[in-house]
Parts: sequence; C-alpha cells; structure tokens
Amino acid sequence: MKDGTNMGGVLKTKLEMDSVEQMIADNKEIIKRSGNNVQIASSVELCLLLFKGILIDNGETLFSLSKVNGKRCHMLPAKAIIYNSSNIKLCNPPTESRCRFEEVVEILSHQDFRIKCDIETKMLSSDTTYACFLVFKLSKKCHGLQCPVKARDLVPHRKERTKIISFRYPSTVNLDRIKWIPEQREDEWMEVIVWETNVDNMHNDEYVPMDLKLTCFEGNMSGLIVYGIDFRPTV
Repeated sequence: MKDGTNMGGVLKTKLEMDSVEQMIADNKEIIKRSGNNVQIASSVELCLLLFKGILIDNGETLFSLSKVNGKRCHMLPAKAIIYNSSNIKLCNPPTESRCRFEEVVEILSHQDFRIKCDIETKMLSSDTTYACFLVFKLSKKCHGLQCPVKARDLVPHRKERTKIISFRYPSTVNLDRIKWIPEQREDEWMEVIVWETNVDNMHNDEYVPMDLKLTCFEGNMSGLIVYGIDFRPTV
C-alpha cells in the first residue's frame, strides 16, 4: 500500500503499475498508429482506453485489449471487408446504437454477400484461437433471414469449409444443426460468430487471408445492417 499512487481516485499498487507499463510496452507499435491525443495520455488513462478501444489507421481499425485476459482484439469496419460493392449501400449508423465508425453498410436485396480481407497477425496475440464476430442489426424493413445462413470459407485447403449460422435466434428444432447463433452486445448491436482462426498455425505469416461467402437458404438479406467484424480470443 505504501508503494501505491492515487490516480483518478483509484489506488494502484506498484505491481499493478508495472503490469500497466508492460501492457503499454507490448502494444507500443500499434498505439503509435493512433492519434496524438491517445499517445499523450497518462499510463493509467491509456490502459483504460485500450480496454475500451482506440481508433488507429485514421479511424479505419478499432484496437483493444480483452478485459478477460489482456489479449489483443480488433475490429474492422464493414466498408473495408465486404467484397462486392454493388451489393451494398453505405449509410450512417442507426441513431439508437453506439458506433465507433463513421459509416455502416446495408445489404441490398441479394441472397448472399462476401467478406474478404487480409488480417494483420500483429493485431492478434500469438498462441491464441480467435473467433470472428459479424456485428450487425436487422432493420425494421428486414423481413428475411428467418432461415439459417451458410458461411462458406473460400480460402483453399481450409478444413471444415462450411458452417451453418443464424442471424435470428433459431427455434429449438434447428438448434442441433446450427453452429453459431446471435447474441446481444452491450452497444445495442447483435453479433454472431462466422469464422475462427488459430494464430499458432500461421505465426510466421504477416497476414491471415479471410474470404467468406454468406448465403441465405431462403429469401434475401435486404435490410441487414453490418457494423463490421470483430476479432476476439475464444474463451
């Protein structure tokens, strides 16, 4: 207690402060990609910001640390990862939802859309399995997506290439064949896992390729609003 320093009304022991400094040092290169207002914050303020999430790369990536285990997480905006621009409409985020990006994407009346990007391995912690969450909302005019959706991995030589997911909570009849189901987030958006990767298998590579096609079994995806994709360690 004698080694503690009172910051923001919270007593921090020397051990805790050493842990904070190490966390910042481990992520120093990524923090440099943020704005100056983040980089000049005190160590404690910066640590709190990292758990909340900081925008880097001119606002095109949201980087954060897991509150559970301190591992790296990051989120990419929908406009950067949805492959076919003719299938989408850029729009402002819904007023009732919190959003860290300036624009979101609304899927037009198509049966499918494609997520394609290269994921920086430096944005992920090593020896960790990550889940990729699609963060979304169903607008009031969305009457489809009542049935499951097929998520097919288009990258060659991947195992278990196809998963069945749902954008709505499925009936008990369908639960046994659906791999991933949606959950509510704290920011009023929904999320569903669409993909997984293990950094351990590709730690020597600078990027991890992701190429995923999501297809409705019935109807179309009109009215699906996509915030982005969120990479977080699996628990």
